[in-house]
Amino acid sequence: MMILIMRILRYFSLVVLLLALSLGACQKQLDIEPQDGLLNSEQIAKSAEAGSDRANALVNGLYYRLKEVGESTHWMDDFGYMSLALSLESMGDYWVGMDEANNLYAASAKYQDQGPQSGVSSRAWIYCYRYIKQANLVLGTVDGGGELGGYAHGQARAVRAWAYTQLIQLFQHTYKGHEQELGVPLHLETTDPLVRSIPRATVQQVYDLILSDLNFAVEKLERFKRSGKGVIDAAVAYGLRCRVHMLMEHWAEAAADAQKAIDLSGAIPYSLADCSIPNFDDIEAASNAMWGISVSALDEVVTGFEGGSNFTSQVCSMVLGGKSAAMESGYRRIDSAVYERIPATDVRKGWWITYDEGHPIVKPNPNTGKQDTIGFEPKSPLMQAYPRDVVETLAGQLPKFSVLKFAPYAKNPMSPIGAGDFPLMRVEEMYLNKIEAEGRGGNLAGAVADLKSFVTTYRDPSYAPTIGSEQALIDELYFQRGIEFYGEGLHFYDMVRYRKGLERGRVVGGKVERHGYPASMCFNLPAGAQNFVVCIPFDEEQGNPAIQGHTNPVPDLPVPLQAE
Repeated sequence: MMILIMRILRYFSLVVLLLALSLGACQKQLDIEPQDGLLNSEQIAKSAEAGSDRANALVNGLYYRLKEVGESTHWMDDFGYMSLALSLESMGDYWVGMDEANNLYAASAKYQDQGPQSGVSSRAWIYCYRYIKQANLVLGTVDGGGELGGYAHGQARAVRAWAYTQLIQLFQHTYKGHEQELGVPLHLETTDPLVRSIPRATVQQVYDLILSDLNFAVEKLERFKRSGKGVIDAAVAYGLRCRVHMLMEHWAEAAADAQKAIDLSGAIPYSLADCSIPNFDDIEAASNAMWGISVSALDEVVTGFEGGSNFTSQVCSMVLGGKSAAMESGYRRIDSAVYERIPATDVRKGWWITYDEGHPIVKPNPNTGKQDTIGFEPKSPLMQAYPRDVVETLAGQLPKFSVLKFAPYAKNPMSPIGAGDFPLMRVEEMYLNKIEAEGRGGNLAGAVADLKSFVTTYRDPSYAPTIGSEQALIDELYFQRGIEFYGEGLHFYDMVRYRKGLERGRVVGGKVERHGYPASMCFNLPAGAQNFVVCIPFDEEQGNPAIQGHTNPVPDLPVPLQAE
């Protein structure tokens, strides 16, 4: 039945598209900015044949592919970049999931999903090279001359650079010290990247291409006015280049690009009030959003797989009216040791639920006539955004430390729709990047002052850090970023870039302190572990003779901590 419904929806979408194309055929000037309903892969191919709207369709495809369903595993964990981001979160040590069949990312958390025939390697490789192929299609098909053509090429090269940045961080160790190691194949033409024989470029060559693309993008997009935050503009291009300079340890350039991104975007960090309610679901309404994936209720990523194949369904703890993959998989939580480090005065402490066990919630039992305790009063102020009956229902089912940060569709927990936008870049990241770059670039005092100003203004009015060295600053920024960007797909990349190890527990007095992790997921890995480098997919090795014998080694599986 579901397959039939999906076919009907696709047929209806195609009819609407063809009608729109016929009505718009007389337009003399192409509108190359994506609108609210981005085209799917079938529609892209169809509309490309229509001629006059070809550029529009191809540029739309750059952004639609980020949320395209069924590109790799063809299962419920196959819904574009948001799915890969959840795998990456699961590979870190701030995000806690349960080891059960309904947790689609349990294998990622156990580091059993990074091998040549596993989900992370497949998703990362296929998704990113599909994005690159779409970018190359724009570059090879749309005339780059003139203002509109320049905008199209600027967006395409920015997307290509972003995709290669994901790949190079996953399939090789971090840049510094590994410049001449093998990176990933560079595809600069529209030919299907999965059938070409191209060797792995060095890490340096990959970064050179990324910077070249982003240098082009910031120039071409200087005057580009986008239709929405699902589209890359100059501010986002500067933000992407800032990330790359951070990876390459180009501190002066990173600081300059971060400031440029802040200035051009006009974005403002979420206030204390913004952080006191469930949020992060609507990039257009969010003052802090610079770029993200716009997800509507009609997108296949929402309607497919019975509504469980999307980011909101997977992570939002407050979905009561529809499909809740989060509930079925035991909810997403935070490492308990990390939570305890967050000061009580920090508004972000409320992003995860805890309870006042001295104040039970009781309700009459119609069968016994007695008062039953169904839970305890939640401490988090984020719960106050909802009616009392919703609070009582959630208090009876949410485990301690479950995430409340991400709002349900339209901020209505009773909505049957599991839709929500996904942030790809927030202005808070640019502030923290600038602070880090300043500190690493020699201005420690200035960086500490800026960090204190940022946190006291936007997150914790009582914040008073004691930071006397560059390493202390780096450690504090790592912690701040970990809680700030929880669930947004950045923490694993930070763990590698900061050269941190994975730390999910410890043995104390002969007993294992697991910080909330199941025993199978409670292990530690040292900084720079080979486990942090994803294996090249088996299918790619078989189909690309140029990399045979030049793939990444398969590391040993981590060993869970054992009581002494």
